[in-house]
Amino acid sequence: RSRSSLVVDKRLTGPNAGSVYLFWVYTNSVSPGWHGIHGRLSRDGGATWSPDFVVSGEHIWATLGTSADIGTDGVVYVAWEYTEQALWSNQPQLYLVRSTDYGATWSPEHLISGAPAQYIGGPDWKYRERVLTAAADCSVLRIDEHPRIAVSPLNSDHVYAVWNDSRWESAITDCLGPGKHSDVAFSRSTDGGQTWSPVIRLNDDAIGNGVDQWQPAINTSADGTIGVTWYDRRYAPDPYFYDVAYTQSTDGGVTWTPNQRITDVSSNPDSLPDY
Repeated sequence: RSRSSLVVDKRLTGPNAGSVYLFWVYTNSVSPGWHGIHGRLSRDGGATWSPDFVVSGEHIWATLGTSADIGTDGVVYVAWEYTEQALWSNQPQLYLVRSTDYGATWSPEHLISGAPAQYIGGPDWKYRERVLTAAADCSVLRIDEHPRIAVSPLNSDHVYAVWNDSRWESAITDCLGPGKHSDVAFSRSTDGGQTWSPVIRLNDDAIGNGVDQWQPAINTSADGTIGVTWYDRRYAPDPYFYDVAYTQSTDGGVTWTPNQRITDVSSNPDSLPDY
């Protein structure tokens, strides 16, 4: 459920232009086992790499996932999920840091949106992670709650974040036990991640309708347009099937276009069992 992130500094000139950054959650069998977010830098297209450097400082145990992006002036951002004690019943906290000196030093950690996200889904059979129900027979669909980020190409102090969130949904109990349906949340920062706008819901179906939208992805175009996609269960007649939906903003995340279904055929999450 964790993952690495690779990003490229797309500038053609300037310090570290063209550099490649790799970030990951570093774990091993040496106590305490979790060692936070680490990174490496290559200045020659991946032929050689720098030694490891540490990105996260305060919250290193039970960190999961990374998402990274680079501003047009070379400012590097990294975000990740931290869940206290790695317990599914604790709300995920989404953190972000940035470096203005190409990874040499990193800012203090800032909590995205200023508050924890609200977890989605319910516990799996072993109570080790959160999942969504994949079919009426109670098979499960694995999820993650990592944030995804993107930096504005027009101003590197402007950073956008999306994630799964259940704050607009009511609690439910299904065959897996207590849980909550999911929506897609968005917040933006205009000061490099220090403060954040109020959280808004990007999926535009009825609030609290018990339909899951989850696992968003975000990117920006050269003119500053923000695009977001996610998995969405509103379009299929079977309530467990899902499609991909899309919305975009041309004003820095203040307003968004009506949601658009991208896929023509819905996907069955239970077609390949996850044991």
